Amino acid sequence: MLIDRNIVRSIDTRNNAQVKTCRTHGIMHEFVRHKSVSRRFIAATSSDRPTAPYGVNARHLSIHGGDATYKPSGGAYGKKGLSRVRSVTLSGNSNAAADAISYVVMCELLRVLDLEECSDLEDGHLKDIGKLLYLRYLSLGSSITRLPKSITGKLHSLETLDLRRTKIKTLPRKVIELPHLLHLFGRFMLEKDDLKNASKNRKLRKFLSEESNLQTLAGFDTDGEEGFLQFVGQMRKLRKMKIWCKPCADGSSSSNNYWTDLSKAIQEFTKVPMVYAGNQGARSLSVNSEECSGELLSSIDFETCPDGFIYEMTSLKLQGGLLGGLPPFVTMLSGLTELCISSAAATLTRDLLSALFGLRCLLYLKLIAHQLESFEMRNGTLPSLERLCFVLQSPAPALPAMEQGAVRNLVSLQLLCPWLDGLLGMNIRHLQRIKEVTIHAGVTARTRQDWEGAAKNHPNRPTLKTVGETQEEEEGSSVREKRRNCESSADDHGLDSGIKRMRLSVAEPPRIQQADAASSSYVVPSPLPREDVLQFAGAVMCNVSVAQMDEALDAV
Repeated sequence: MLIDRNIVRSIDTRNNAQVKTCRTHGIMHEFVRHKSVSRRFIAATSSDRPTAPYGVNARHLSIHGGDATYKPSGGAYGKKGLSRVRSVTLSGNSNAAADAISYVVMCELLRVLDLEECSDLEDGHLKDIGKLLYLRYLSLGSSITRLPKSITGKLHSLETLDLRRTKIKTLPRKVIELPHLLHLFGRFMLEKDDLKNASKNRKLRKFLSEESNLQTLAGFDTDGEEGFLQFVGQMRKLRKMKIWCKPCADGSSSSNNYWTDLSKAIQEFTKVPMVYAGNQGARSLSVNSEECSGELLSSIDFETCPDGFIYEMTSLKLQGGLLGGLPPFVTMLSGLTELCISSAAATLTRDLLSALFGLRCLLYLKLIAHQLESFEMRNGTLPSLERLCFVLQSPAPALPAMEQGAVRNLVSLQLLCPWLDGLLGMNIRHLQRIKEVTIHAGVTARTRQDWEGAAKNHPNRPTLKTVGETQEEEEGSSVREKRRNCESSADDHGLDSGIKRMRLSVAEPPRIQQADAASSSYVVPSPLPREDVLQFAGAVMCNVSVAQMDEALDAV
């Protein structure tokens, strides 16, 4: 609803076309930010704004950089003022992370702590973080190399731990044993000392099978030795898993035990009692074997499913070589709706494509490769597919031919091939439900004109979009240039005076075209209630200059 009303705009979408991330427009961002600050919902401070207005009793606190103003004796945020803070975002490189963290640990009722963008944070600065007994979300930045013991010893309420930007390579078992941990992000292995201790090993297995609430493990490294692979079968609530396959610890690129353990772990992850099929939440798996031989993925296979069980998975991503063709287990999965095959340096063979196009329940298919062997998609191929994406790096890419009746429910076609030359024999006129076609921004003008003509001649008049580095670089340079121009001509009267000069009404509200492409009528959206605007205020913490806001208003 907010997107349809031009209040926020989509930045990234999921494979099923649902909005993943969004951003407010400049004017609306500044308005919501001002309202949130004035109502003491958020408080923001930075090096150029050391004292935030209405700084006390805020629910959400954003600190960009730190300086002497954070000292307890004279800072804007005393201990009493931090008693209501539930969320803190700390960013920047100010060489004052210790001062900022000393304030963070004073937020005794803190629930969310985001340190991803804090680049000068050191391991020692986190020693007192265990005092935040009610912390539920914690993310750390690129300068962290190890977790403090206080996290595993005291943060029993922690639900999400995000280590993706850190340099942490190993985790102690006590992190996995946090009783309320739901989501664990990063790339790590279990500490060898914990695995060698038989007593600790047994305790971990018992905890995972009886008490663990872990739902997301994305992800972990495996090298053929004992580690996370051997514990997957005990994680009964696990729904999302990501695995990076490394060469075997003994130096070989593959071994029988390696792919056997990998096959067993994936088999246990996907095995579901038939009575619970479709009722235990979507299962998602990603396996990356780029560092191993091209036969590892193709060697993954399942045993015959026991009576009363099925192999169920919703989303699957396989990244690496597929010299042996499509892994046999893929065709055994029930409920598979999203599939991504990535083998950027290889050519996907006709046999592999034939096996893929036999998956009749797929809704989304993405193929990343150097080239595709010639293949024809016949009538009835992928009858449920709604979104199809090809990413090909070959200077002479080949696309499959489509018979009439193939992919008959296709809504979105993405051809992200920078060397795409014309239509390459692909006739989209047979696609009766097509709504959008996306091509790479780096294609030639003639190719773009060919696809514009194909879209114009289609009865549905699908939207033609372009994505890729060329377009993103042009847009980025344009935005940066406008920002410099705005900042150079800005009158610095502060946020409050800028809001007072805002013209919050215009002669005519923006019009939104109806979804029916055949209709030329327009509808005018009704005003959005003020309460709805403030619901997403916590997500708009970045700074937008008043000059940008005024320039946009003048354009209206």
